[in-house]
Amino acid sequence: MHCTACGHRVNEEERFCEQCGESLSINLEENSILEQEPSNVLDDEALLKAFVGVKKQAYYFGKWEKNEQRSWNWAAFFASLFWLGYRKMYKHLFGILALYLVVDIVIAFLGIDSARIDSYIGVGVAAALGILGNFEYKKFAQQQIEIYKKMYPTENLLQKVRNKGGTSVLGAWLTLPLVFGYAFVSFVIQEIIYFIM
Repeated sequence: MHCTACGHRVNEEERFCEQCGESLSINLEENSILEQEPSNVLDDEALLKAFVGVKKQAYYFGKWEKNEQRSWNWAAFFASLFWLGYRKMYKHLFGILALYLVVDIVIAFLGIDSARIDSYIGVGVAAALGILGNFEYKKFAQQQIEIYKKMYPTENLLQKVRNKGGTSVLGAWLTLPLVFGYAFVSFVIQEIIYFIM
């Protein structure tokens, strides 16, 4: 058995990894599910489970089981951009911030107050993530897994997918300075446009 946090080989009787201190109780559950696969062949579902992580497997697989593009995700609705950072969907996060910036520039050229329109866009983005977030996360996870399949040999693939997937509290926290950065850049650009016009 290996620690899911650092990959160090551990005994099944141990409760914590001696290398990094990670709790192995979660590892036992994860390994019992994932090590049912033959060591040289990993199917996409096992890799997807490894990518999502043990904590939210039941939630996401329950949503994906219906094979619908739309299902509600409260965390994506309420936390929107922070949820994207938490789930490591950084391209989506940057795309939405870029959309906000483009809209702010167009609005500044038109001479319209951007605060009201930004709030409407914010509600729209939150609703879209609430409705489409589960589907987008699955699509994102599958794309990442395909990339990792090309990058890593089969014997290391499961561990790499576990490490690269999952969640990132740091990603969620780093969303905050990105939002402030967007707001600052937007403010500066709008001031320049108002000064020119």
